[in-house]
Amino acid sequence: MFRFPSNNSNGNSFDFQGRQLSCEHLTRRVVRYEHDGTASVLADNFNGKKFNSPNDVVAHPDGSYWFTDPPYGGQLYEGEPDAPSGASNAAGKLNPRIGQPAGFVPGNRELPTNCYRIDPSGRLDLVVTEDQVPDPNGLAFSPDYKKLYVVSTGKGPGDTGPGGKGDVFVFDVGADNKLSNQKRFSDFMIDGVKCGPDGVRCDVNGNVWASSNAGRHVGYSGVTVWTPDGKLIGRSARRPLRRHPHRRPCESRDAAAAVLRNAGGRPSRNNYSKIRKSTPSGRDPMGGHRFSLATSEKRLRRDHAQTNR
Repeated sequence: MFRFPSNNSNGNSFDFQGRQLSCEHLTRRVVRYEHDGTASVLADNFNGKKFNSPNDVVAHPDGSYWFTDPPYGGQLYEGEPDAPSGASNAAGKLNPRIGQPAGFVPGNRELPTNCYRIDPSGRLDLVVTEDQVPDPNGLAFSPDYKKLYVVSTGKGPGDTGPGGKGDVFVFDVGADNKLSNQKRFSDFMIDGVKCGPDGVRCDVNGNVWASSNAGRHVGYSGVTVWTPDGKLIGRSARRPLRRHPHRRPCESRDAAAAVLRNAGGRPSRNNYSKIRKSTPSGRDPMGGHRFSLATSEKRLRRDHAQTNR
């Protein structure tokens, strides 16, 4: 256990002094954990209105912090829904106090989904509006900090507009920290499959690494890698699970459960990588295939063909 309670922390990062930054869905704020173990609240409102559910945060060399504020924390499993009649709980069927300590007071959605910059002085600036990037999720700077990538994921709880469409946008960052020249970096269509982006980071060469949630197209879920020009150059993909021809239908899963129990875990998709690493020769005990990294069009097409057999 690293930190409890985490207040449904989502995006976690570190600044240039090695201090942890966390976006807390439950408390609707951005915090920093100091070297002495104390926590500082960096921002919890804009012009007196509480945030929706800060999601991802990145540090800038000038000492500022940039973060996104989509509505995804407005759900029981990711934070807290609004109080009855609120945007994410209009029918009042959800009890936001479930699982919370006595005296917990739920809030309501008060702001559009925006991106903000926390100045070293403490001033909070609105840098990207919902009209520019609806439902902003992950964000990342290029290595030279001259570009900012912002992920626009799907429509969230309480959204009244069209919501995000699973795109990634890129902005130029000026010397005055003003953003300009917005472009759509990628629509995340791969082989005709819409792959929903989420978290994103850049490597030292400026390539953009973004997670991919392709829903039922599980062979396209994983991590995607793009050049600074928006060309796909690689992806890791988990192929669909297949029953081993010489095992009973449940035998593979029983073996996986045993591995997990020995490793101190429990059967779940979150422990999939632990299962594979704990199995001789990296064989998938669930009867499927290993992860693969496709770095050419030829291999991407081959993966696609095997996925749809």
